[in-house]
Amino acid sequence: MHRFRLFIAGLLSCAGLVVGGLTGHGSIVISAAVAHETAGDQSKDALGFPKTSTLWRPIAPIRTCWNMQPQAFTDYAAQREIVRQAVVNSWEAVSLIRFVGWQKCTDVNNDGITIVVNDDVPATYGLGNQLKNKQPGMRLNFEFTHWSTSCQATKNDCIRIIAVHEFGHALGFDHEQNRSDTPRSWCFDHDDENFGDVEFGPWDLDSVMNYCNPKWSGDGNLSQGDIAMVKYYYGDPDAVVSDITPSLYLLLN
Repeated sequence: MHRFRLFIAGLLSCAGLVVGGLTGHGSIVISAAVAHETAGDQSKDALGFPKTSTLWRPIAPIRTCWNMQPQAFTDYAAQREIVRQAVVNSWEAVSLIRFVGWQKCTDVNNDGITIVVNDDVPATYGLGNQLKNKQPGMRLNFEFTHWSTSCQATKNDCIRIIAVHEFGHALGFDHEQNRSDTPRSWCFDHDDENFGDVEFGPWDLDSVMNYCNPKWSGDGNLSQGDIAMVKYYYGDPDAVVSDITPSLYLLLN
């Protein structure tokens, strides 16, 4: 019976629908076409501003590491975990995408995202797969001594909120306020360049990617538009499960 289960799992693997374990978070390898199918026809309801050429394809675990000195890596263990949990509880919680690794970087390119931490403006050096093997690909701030000093009183919350926003960029999502339908009469935040190339639905004030959100980056809580967008491009975990027939479920369990 165990061998038969492995055979069935192999068939699913060939179809690009393997759901398994990796570093305790599960791993998915899935094609872009299947991602759209699992999300259903959500594009008409989704909001956001992705740059589609930077989406990670195929959808597979994205390796993530910290470019830090050994002592800093140890000293910032709690802050690093806040970042990881922020990603797990936001983008990962509602899609098939997974960021894995989260260890200290080595001298070998990890084919994923390298994070540095310093007391400067948090940023990504591009969108989505443009960060692959870039040194660094993302910058985060854990101290807030020189930038956003108001975060001194709420460091952990700021670290969490910023992580959700920056990892939205890491998935290929641009700032919402860069869209052409942004109400310029009162939303003045606008980057010099627009990186997104697809506008889903109406402009989303509540997006974690929107500087004009009355709550700073949505307080790190994905809007319904954010959720619909990440499901559309990176798969809907509920839809994948529902695609397995009851009989096949019994064979695998």
